[in-house]
Amino acid sequence: MRSKIFFVTVFSGTILMAVLLQLTGKPLITQSTPLGILNLELAATTHATQQIVNVWERNNLIPVAEIHTARDFVFLLFYSLLLFTCCKWLSKKIYHSIFLHKAGKWLSVAALFAGAMDVLENFGMFVSLTGRVSEKITLLTFYASVTKWAIVTLCLVYLLSGLLYYLLQKKVRLK
Repeated sequence: MRSKIFFVTVFSGTILMAVLLQLTGKPLITQSTPLGILNLELAATTHATQQIVNVWERNNLIPVAEIHTARDFVFLLFYSLLLFTCCKWLSKKIYHSIFLHKAGKWLSVAALFAGAMDVLENFGMFVSLTGRVSEKITLLTFYASVTKWAIVTLCLVYLLSGLLYYLLQKKVRLK
């Protein structure tokens, strides 16, 4: 019962925060930053980071970006726990496949690491948004973001393929 309540809580929190971030992040989408906050997350050079900060500064969007980044701390807590829970649950359900079982156990822990990478990414963005753009901070933000997105992508691919495997195995057992 507790695990169901926990799942519903982290699932609802993830959806709620994703919608909130999507709506409140819209002003950050400009001609120069068509991906909004993602442009800052994935800026790989100091020049790119500075250009983004300059555009948002000219349009008085720095406070919007700061609030958006602060809200992301709540979101990262929810989504990393959701991915952790789902990967762990699925790994227990597909124990027949040693590879998928072990991958799920590994990815459940990796999901928490993705949350930690998101914390580093947010820290780097906060520093850049205060006008202290540097190569070290840009690279920290970029590599933390790329690592986070890679892990999240792996978790989602695992969950989709693992769920398909689980459903197919269940169907085979019913015959």
